[in-house]
Order: sequence, then structure tokens, then C-alpha cells
Amino acid sequence: MRDSSPRAGVAHLSDVFGRRTVYAVGLVGTGLFAFPYFGLVDTTNARLVVPATAVALFLHDLQYGSQATLIAEGLDARLRSSGGGLGYQLGSVGAGGPAPLIAAALLQRPGSSTVISAYIVGCSAISPAALALMPRADRVIDSQSHDRAVVVADTTPP
Repeated sequence: MRDSSPRAGVAHLSDVFGRRTVYAVGLVGTGLFAFPYFGLVDTTNARLVVPATAVALFLHDLQYGSQATLIAEGLDARLRSSGGGLGYQLGSVGAGGPAPLIAAALLQRPGSSTVISAYIVGCSAISPAALALMPRADRVIDSQSHDRAVVVADTTPP
């Protein structure tokens, strides 16, 4: 149904508007769209489910498209590769791994799409706090020189 091409556009949006802003819009959008999305999925009408899924995937791309750079910019240059990779992988095991199992368990309950929507809203409500606690690129201390790292966007035309 889709490929990763929308992420390239989202990555550009994060260059223009900032990683945190684009990521936060994705978080808020996901939280706001959870109940309408599952309401549309529950209709089982493909004319409603397919566009709803496209919107949900775009909201996911807003987060995923800017995530790698957001994580890397929050780490000291010496730790970016290993720290970013380790954090990403542990995060996917700790949070992403159980998500389908939790959703499958919730699906067994009456009114299951409402409960799953509430779970997504809960995750979307916690995530901005985590985003706020992440170090900002302009405040990361370079451990080698003990100076503040300066992140400058490459403005060279392609």
C-alpha cells in the first residue's frame, strides 16, 4: 500500500520547521486521530479505511521521518552512533515490541477499538514529556572539548 517515499518529504519538513516541532505535530496528530481512525476502521468500508490509514501513516511518518536526526542531535558527537542505535533498539523492544501484544489483548474486550484508541492517546500523551526531556542540540556538551556543540544546517544548494 505504501513505501517510504513520504518520509523524505517529512525529513525536509524537519529541516525547515525543526525536528521537535515536526515530531510534536505527529504526536499530537496521532493522539487526536486515534478515535476517528478506529471509528472509520470499524465501518469496514474500504472507501473510509484506506484514506484513514493514509492519514495515520502520514502522522507516523511525521514522527519517524525526523526521529533519527532528533535522537542523534541530542547526543554528544562521541556517542551519537552507539548511543542513538542503542537507544533506538532498546526503545523499540521496550515500547514498540509489546504494543501489538497489548493491542491484541485489548482487541478481545467489548468495545475494543475504543480501548485501543485510549491506549494510543495515552502513549501520545506521555511522549511529549519524553520529547521535552530530550537534550537539545544546542545544549549538548562535546565531551572532547567541553564546549557546546554547534549544529549548523547545511545551506549549500544541492
